[in-house]
Amino acid sequence: MKWVFAPHEIDRENIERLEKLFTVKCVRFSGFNDDSKDARVMIIDNIGMLSSAYRYAGIAAVGGGFGKGIHNILEPACWSIPVLFGPNYRKFREAVDLINLGGAKSFNDYPGFEEILDRWFSDAALYRKVAALAGEYVNKNMGATSLIMKEIV
Repeated sequence: MKWVFAPHEIDRENIERLEKLFTVKCVRFSGFNDDSKDARVMIIDNIGMLSSAYRYAGIAAVGGGFGKGIHNILEPACWSIPVLFGPNYRKFREAVDLINLGGAKSFNDYPGFEEILDRWFSDAALYRKVAALAGEYVNKNMGATSLIMKEIV
């Protein structure tokens, strides 16, 4: 399994701090080359590519949900990627909807996170169902901007 981390803070000190946390081969996106393709961890060290990078993911663990906010869960869901996030999601409609539909799960701690990953990765049919539900949610809710603009005009 390979992991991609996209930290909010991409200054040199924070990237170096993250690299020290891993005991497996790690590469920065800016330094990726043929020699680093076997790295188990990639750290995205630039701004603006995360939303398109989700298309290559199997599962997205989106930051947030342990404090006041949660990061954008629709970015991975629009690629039919199942989404995981922390337990404080109830004031975010998309998170509540995706949980209720089954296209996302919430976790409280690492054992809960690991349990969800194990379940999704060990059951291909379940994974395909959860992924499809995430994508369907986004597709069914597209067009809000044009509806709002129609009402304004």
